[in-house]
Amino acid sequence: MDEAEETTSTVDFDVSVVLPAGGCGERFGCDLPKQYSLLIDQPVILHTIKAFHRITWIKRIAVVVNAKFLSYMDQLVLDNKLDKVVVVKGCTTRHRSIYAGVKILAKDVDMSSVVIIHDAVRPFIDEKVIQKIAVYARSFGAAGVTRPLVSTVISADDEGLLRESLDRSRYCASEMPQGFQLSVIKTAYEKSDDHDFDYGTECLLLAMKYTGTRAKLLTGPDNLWKVTYRKDLYAAEAIVKEQNVTVQVNFTSCQVNKDLKEAIFSKCRSKSLAVKENTGLESVICNSVVFIYSNFSTSAIFKNTKCVQTSAVDSDITMTTPLRSCVVHVYDGNLLDKDDIFIFMKTVSEAMENIPDILIFGILHFNVGDYNKLSDMVTSLVWNRDPTMCGQTFVIHKSKNKTHKNSEIQ
Repeated sequence: MDEAEETTSTVDFDVSVVLPAGGCGERFGCDLPKQYSLLIDQPVILHTIKAFHRITWIKRIAVVVNAKFLSYMDQLVLDNKLDKVVVVKGCTTRHRSIYAGVKILAKDVDMSSVVIIHDAVRPFIDEKVIQKIAVYARSFGAAGVTRPLVSTVISADDEGLLRESLDRSRYCASEMPQGFQLSVIKTAYEKSDDHDFDYGTECLLLAMKYTGTRAKLLTGPDNLWKVTYRKDLYAAEAIVKEQNVTVQVNFTSCQVNKDLKEAIFSKCRSKSLAVKENTGLESVICNSVVFIYSNFSTSAIFKNTKCVQTSAVDSDITMTTPLRSCVVHVYDGNLLDKDDIFIFMKTVSEAMENIPDILIFGILHFNVGDYNKLSDMVTSLVWNRDPTMCGQTFVIHKSKNKTHKNSEIQ
């Protein structure tokens, strides 16, 4: 570690961000540009913006978009209360769009401040990496993230025949984020010619070419890749789930059964879910809450679920994925009481309709001593978060050894 790395715990200077998002995503294979495709019920670009918005020392975020998406982005910013964001009209090429964002920022910030440039379709960022890039940019004028090459780079001649193969150990892949002193990147763009704007893609090269600033390079983590193809959305969804799904289990009015607790916790962890026992509904800091009742109460379900929704609505985690609530009634008996079933079903459905911004599932389990199936159901609903299952009640009972949805109960 050098001195610059060691001082990244504190950023005591002005830092802004430019997120270029004006591309049409030709390689994505869809009419809708990839930055607006849904990732866990939110556009990819919104995940990226929120990731930066949550960093307290970042003061401004310029999001540069195609002209036809200006009103859409303005509304997205308004709906999500993103008060650090300014939406900027993009241009025909990447460099021109970035320059548009830089010029907007230059109107309000000091030229010695730092600007972070990051692709809108790279939703995963690491605050420690951002800090290092900001500090390096402040010290060296420019800084960038790299990754080792995973494939050998070769070139061909005009006839399509192999010409040369590069020594992979001497090269690396340039990634995002990149950071610059505002004066450096603004001057670089002011001196760039049409060829740079039309065909260039590397901001660090412009800084070196036109200001003599040689960027400090940092090897970054492997999650800095961008969504380029449609298949990348599936990989991104898996990462979002694995990184952000935390389950809080509340044994409400329920004598804690050791086997039940172990089964729930072990199944959740097997899905890479972080799980913790109830710490009090007033301090919900997760995006999945499981209520386990032994004494069924309609009012309790409404009260507790509403409490979770209220306390979690402004948390960082719920900004990434919707809040889920799985209501489990462990029935202390072996007989199937249809009145209890329909009351429970009705309660879950009404809660789903009357408590916004939350996905609610119900499981009615008749205590037969085997909690594996119950644990599998809880984990599956929390992990998969299928919206078509919202408001559904699932019944697990002994007689048929089957799980039924509420639509199948007669």
